[in-house]
Amino acid sequence: MPNEADLKERARVMVTRMMDVGRVVYAVPFATGREAMESAVRASGLELAETDGEAAVSKWTVRDGEKRESGDLLVLLEREDLGVFIFELRGEGAIERARTILERVPFVPQSRLLAQAIDVASPDAPKALLVLAHSVVVWDDDWGDLFLLHLASPDPIARHNAVAATFLAAMASDARQEARALLKEAHARERYPKLRETIEDAISRLE
Repeated sequence: MPNEADLKERARVMVTRMMDVGRVVYAVPFATGREAMESAVRASGLELAETDGEAAVSKWTVRDGEKRESGDLLVLLEREDLGVFIFELRGEGAIERARTILERVPFVPQSRLLAQAIDVASPDAPKALLVLAHSVVVWDDDWGDLFLLHLASPDPIARHNAVAATFLAAMASDARQEARALLKEAHARERYPKLRETIEDAISRLE
């Protein structure tokens, strides 16, 4: 079981890799409220460009008259079921804009999410895993180990959640091959017919 220093180091690696690829992802407590969240995004110099109320997703871009060559884009996802807003910033100004946002709203530390997700028996583990799945901008063996831990859970509900999280992480990082390998292993072990079908569907969608 990793200690606090291990978790903080892993969180540091996550953030460093985000900076390396120009994709910054953070979770903000849902209790912060939409008004405060959107105000912080506007303070970073972005304006609302598109919204999908049904999917609770909005896209924010550089204001008219400002430099658009940066390609800066923010996607804001409301996940009340997970207790968070999740935002992803891309572009030349992603790091600075994220810093501006996080000066105005609190965020959920990655080290805390990791601690919750690793404790598979905890009721917080499934939600933490799904939140973390959005943050997988670069897949590595540590991510594979974490998803494998959940895919091998004795609880079928936890395994179902792990399939969704693994699929989401694969889409976020474009690590389709790595995720398929994990899901194929899980499928070979699975004895619940409905869950086997769910895994099969995830594998086919990653082909």
